[in-house]
Amino acid sequence: SAICPGDTMHFYAAPTNGGSAPTYTWYVDGTQVQSGSADSLAYHNLNNGSLVQVVMNSNSSCASPTIDTASEIG
Repeated sequence: SAICPGDTMHFYAAPTNGGSAPTYTWYVDGTQVQSGSADSLAYHNLNNGSLVQVVMNSNSSCASPTIDTASEIG
């Protein structure tokens, strides 16, 4: 859907086998914008056509693989 300049958009990760303390790296248009334990991103500098992606790094000993990349949302 279309967004207006200055609108804040919220994105959420829903991990499976993330472990007790997964970390997340969020990207907008290929540029890292946030990294750490936050499983959500609130971002206000998006343009129509911007692509958002999250990479989760699991700390679960049972996870295989331990890093998972979500498809881009655009």
